[in-house]
Amino acid sequence: MKSRIFAGALAAAAALSPAFAGNAQLRYQMTSSGLDFDARAAIDYRPAAGAERLKIKAVDLPAGAYELMVDGVQVGTLTMTGGSRTKGSLELLASDGSLTFSPYGATFTIEQGGSLFLSGDFPLQSSFPLNALEVMQPFTSTGVDANAAGEASFRSKEGRVTFRVTVDKLAPGTYDVLVSGLLQGFVDVDGTGKGMLRFSTQPNDAGFDADDMLLAFDPSGQSIMVSSGGNALLTMIFPGSTGSFCTGTCDFDPEGLASLR
Repeated sequence: MKSRIFAGALAAAAALSPAFAGNAQLRYQMTSSGLDFDARAAIDYRPAAGAERLKIKAVDLPAGAYELMVDGVQVGTLTMTGGSRTKGSLELLASDGSLTFSPYGATFTIEQGGSLFLSGDFPLQSSFPLNALEVMQPFTSTGVDANAAGEASFRSKEGRVTFRVTVDKLAPGTYDVLVSGLLQGFVDVDGTGKGMLRFSTQPNDAGFDADDMLLAFDPSGQSIMVSSGGNALLTMIFPGSTGSFCTGTCDFDPEGLASLR
């Protein structure tokens, strides 16, 4: 049931422009460099016009002062305090002049004396939904294979968005997955008749399936099709729109980051 990379879809990836409003908030998890495997950090960004706020929260770094770097430039100092379980936070505000940059597409690093502890590229896919949200929609068989079934699901967590296509009761083989008529990847079906293809806005992060493909499209309101040899087997119109998804505050915690709140 492993997905296979479709190079054309990756090459066609394009950055989406920021589309946040009101009290929407994006939380994005940083990745440890390996110097301290226990260290964790998250970036919280609230883009409300005139009241933009960016906050870095970290746990389990050794006590001390760390440089917060954005695209190689230090923008603040993160101080970690505590005993066996350290915590630290740094807040930058547009209102007091400490937040003078847009995070979209920027590389964030937490360093100390030139040693890199944590890093993350803040997503450009800023019009993807921010809520802790999951939407599922079953496929409809076209009748070419009356037994064919499956579903597509869209999930948003901590700034990571995944879109998954699962199929069932198909003959073993490789099937095309098309979104609004464009080939986005392939799903391999095994001897049990099942298969899955998953896209992610952060595909190769530690703890996630290395076979995930880059999610470079918004499936909301799009036609989704599973086909073989040009024959459509399963079809649907995926519900929703970016606008209806992008409301509220992202406050989901799949990686045990509750202590960062």
